[in-house]
Amino acid sequence: MADEERGEEPAQEEEARDAAPEGGQGEDAGRPVADVGGRVVYNNFFSQVDQRGSTYGMGETWSGERVRAVTGRIGATVIEEAVAGYASPGACYETAYASLASDHVVVTTGKPGLGKRTGALVMLGDVLGPEGVIVALPPSISLRELARREYQAGYGYVVLDRVGGVGDSGTEVDHAWLSVVDRVCEAGAYLVVTVSDATARAFDSVRSVPWELPKVTSALRIRLGARAEEGDLKAVESRLPDGFTMRDLVQIGELLADGYSAEEAVADVLDEAGRQKVHEWFEKEPSEDQVVKATVLVFVPLIVERHYEMCFRLLMEFIEPEVNEQEDAEGDNEPRAMAQERRREDDLIRVVRVNDGAGTRRALAFREDAFRRYVLEELTARYGNVFWDAVRAWLDRLVVLGDDGARQDIASALALLAYFDRDETEAYLDYWSRDKIGWQGQATAVYILWYLCLDEAMVPVAQRIAEHWAGQGTGEQRYTAIRAFCGELGVRLPHLGARRLWQLVRQDNLYSEPAALAFGELFGTLVVRDGDAGQLIGHLRTQLEQYEPVGPSRNHYRLTLLTVLAVLRARSARSGDPAIVEYLRDRPERLSAVAELWATALRFRPFRRLALEALMNGLAALSRLSGTDAEREARALGDALGAALPPEEHDLLRTDFLALLTHARSGAARAQNLGEILLAALDRAADILNRRS
Repeated sequence: MADEERGEEPAQEEEARDAAPEGGQGEDAGRPVADVGGRVVYNNFFSQVDQRGSTYGMGETWSGERVRAVTGRIGATVIEEAVAGYASPGACYETAYASLASDHVVVTTGKPGLGKRTGALVMLGDVLGPEGVIVALPPSISLRELARREYQAGYGYVVLDRVGGVGDSGTEVDHAWLSVVDRVCEAGAYLVVTVSDATARAFDSVRSVPWELPKVTSALRIRLGARAEEGDLKAVESRLPDGFTMRDLVQIGELLADGYSAEEAVADVLDEAGRQKVHEWFEKEPSEDQVVKATVLVFVPLIVERHYEMCFRLLMEFIEPEVNEQEDAEGDNEPRAMAQERRREDDLIRVVRVNDGAGTRRALAFREDAFRRYVLEELTARYGNVFWDAVRAWLDRLVVLGDDGARQDIASALALLAYFDRDETEAYLDYWSRDKIGWQGQATAVYILWYLCLDEAMVPVAQRIAEHWAGQGTGEQRYTAIRAFCGELGVRLPHLGARRLWQLVRQDNLYSEPAALAFGELFGTLVVRDGDAGQLIGHLRTQLEQYEPVGPSRNHYRLTLLTVLAVLRARSARSGDPAIVEYLRDRPERLSAVAELWATALRFRPFRRLALEALMNGLAALSRLSGTDAEREARALGDALGAALPPEEHDLLRTDFLALLTHARSGAARAQNLGEILLAALDRAADILNRRS
């Protein structure tokens, strides 16, 4: 059986697969979020987070492009993009490449934004040649895991922004690195590890190379080619401030190629004018009311006036509790915001009209989306603990009282805060993940991690936090980690998400079943987001070989089948249809692997009914999704199930499935015809098996 269908080998606890990646519902799947007419509604945190008004990294706004996984095999297109127009930083590249070629392992260090990731891919491409395969390993991989894992000859491996880095303390670390070097060399592979720490300690057993930016003019000249104008290159170089990144330089080069002047390109990418405008606003020592107004818009970036007044007054109550208590005693209940003027516009804030479906309402927003980042940067630099303690108490209240959109807004702001004050963001994450303010806080903590994952440089931060929750956290933090791995974190790190969820399943405790159901949600998320969903199928097939339905491992077998069932029943957030059907529609070559899982679930009597219902729902979805191909796909599924089931199960499945179809409600009646086609395929498979016997 192909490696890509088998998933991870649990005995080796591989952090990532070398195979090419692909282009749970239940009462424990989420926490109740509302009681609507006597029905409990569950929030499964299934969908992609809303990125409206969110600005990340060095001023880059999330634009909705596909977020790629940061582990697994790196596609040829990604490598080609890295190599195309690459400007070598000079001596540091030559030193690192020489060490990689001779020692097979090298570490590059330096702050984010220097181009270490691209440099690592280019180095590996140079040493491996055009046919080389490069695999990204998780940022949190330990030295022990690096020293134990299996490497393939002629493969290149990269750990981007490794958490902990070469600065790990202890006399054993040097020996651990030596073991890694020996392991990689013996396998005939190559490994590059990047560390976002310019002061990382070096060791004798592995070469550590401080990384540098290339010369500005050289980098732009290579990118622009014949379109390069020396005057423009010099002008860009003179206008760039300290702290610019390779991403900035690439974007400036793109604008120059589009006809922008050097001044326009630098100003557009770095937005120094916007940052200066916000800085000057704070330099004028704005009133307390103005600062509070700006703070409200940081955390709720577009808010109708009535809700703004409520948020303003609530924050003022935490900032000036004594003043507000006196006002209440005197009977002055008019919001302070109303004591200003209804005209709220200033150099940073404007009033806009928003349509709520029933008409338009006045709302407040920053004049530019980027102001949100700059205001948060200024607030962090200028105000101390008294202010931020008030903000924290205020946010606790908003998270509990607000809707899910408000919680996402707050989460995006706190993810942005991590660029200026990571300790403050992590304090919120720790407190909310412990269920200190209820499920709403846990949901917001999950959203913060998901927003961090929108910036590849922050994925290691989100991963470290979620892994701590899953491994060393409280019970409530373990639950929060389960939810986190179902969304953006799982999309970025699908192999790690599957592994961590499975570890929680295997613990056979209170969190095993929620983790099993979450495994299905992760599968549905990966299908919708074009991620490596097949790795989860392979992982489950491998696990089924480890356990038996009877004997000491019977409960682990049951949990494994519960996880399989969660995958088969997971719904697509895109269409509401079974995600397994969408997966098979896009990857028909994986039909036999899926049929093996389905056949195993059908044979496990405690879950047989649910597996049959999943099969019927899948057939109903085929009629909607596949059109004229539905009959052919139903026949193929029947053939695959017939091949996966032993002969003695065929008649029983026919009887049970036909009974289910007969008594199905009208909503599932559309599956009747396809069900008959599937049963005919099962009969045909049974005849073939009988003739062979």
